[in-house]
Amino acid sequence: MGYPFGHLVGAWLLGKGFEWFRKEKLHQNIWFFLLLGAIIPDVDFLLKWVFGVHSHRTFTHSILFAIALGVIAYLVFLNINSKRSSQYGFALYTGIMTHLLFDLPDVYGIPLLWPFLGQISLVTLTPEAILPLFSHNLDGTRVIVKKLLVDTFLGVLWMFWLLWKGKVRF
Repeated sequence: MGYPFGHLVGAWLLGKGFEWFRKEKLHQNIWFFLLLGAIIPDVDFLLKWVFGVHSHRTFTHSILFAIALGVIAYLVFLNINSKRSSQYGFALYTGIMTHLLFDLPDVYGIPLLWPFLGQISLVTLTPEAILPLFSHNLDGTRVIVKKLLVDTFLGVLWMFWLLWKGKVRF
């Protein structure tokens, strides 16, 4: 999928499906951790922007990362005596896993089983699929950046709408 809003929508649909199946509403804090988990694997972009280190789709796109962050969230909220500590940890883990699921069909793949295997993708790499990745077409890059900006704008707008409607609180 590749874009933040798409990852948010994927996690939101999963949460809504869970609500429908269980016939109960998710707590707003659980929604927060589910949606946070859906975008947090792309935090590795910050390393590139701040330090110039290319690390996208490395450790943060693995099952190990999802488990580690879920356990850390559980332990943090367990230590502050939260009744929902296990739910927060599981929601964060589930959000990260939805992100990974939506990145699997990408031709770049993800290191799902890091550090044991390399990139895994559900798409077969053919010369036709690979060649556009290495072209330095400025117009193509502009189109991708425009799509990314529109997607990010829609995602931010959606989060503000949820905040305004009282569906999410920070």
